[in-house]
Amino acid sequence: LIDKNPDINEIQNAYKGKKALIIGAGPSLKERKHLQVLRESNLKDVVIFSTLHSLKDCLEAGIVPQFTGVVDASDLMVNFIDSPLVYEHSDEMTLVCCASTHPKFFKKWKGKKIFFFRSGIPQNILPNTDTFLSILLPKLTEMETGGNSSSSMYSISNFLGCNPIGMIGTDFGYPKGFPYDQTMY
Repeated sequence: LIDKNPDINEIQNAYKGKKALIIGAGPSLKERKHLQVLRESNLKDVVIFSTLHSLKDCLEAGIVPQFTGVVDASDLMVNFIDSPLVYEHSDEMTLVCCASTHPKFFKKWKGKKIFFFRSGIPQNILPNTDTFLSILLPKLTEMETGGNSSSSMYSISNFLGCNPIGMIGTDFGYPKGFPYDQTMY
């Protein structure tokens, strides 16, 4: 599958200077009604990147992102796309995914536009994995994924040349009520 689909390098800077919006799946997405505000704002000329975790919520709100992505290798990622609404709109989106995405995911994904990348995996998390993948897939572009889906979509949008890049629903795993002045915000 990786050999049959293009490396993300083929679209590097393809969106140079375009505005981007990353849609994460943190609790603030629903608490602050971000998708409702986004739908009502009627944004034009903005490239929307949805994390896989927020994809169904986006589609239910009438927002079809141009890009969605998966970085987690777990077979549980299938749960985020196993939906008639996702199947209906999958050909309208481009999937950007890590080479380590579980094969079960691709049995369910119905879209045709797929770009692959290789995630830089720190040695302290999975020793020698990055080295192994670089030997196995030497021509595949390595992307920094930042440890969560929103961060990976940020890296990808930046790689595609988007600027400026906004983010909503990106809570970085902070617990509800955690003071914003103590976060990365």
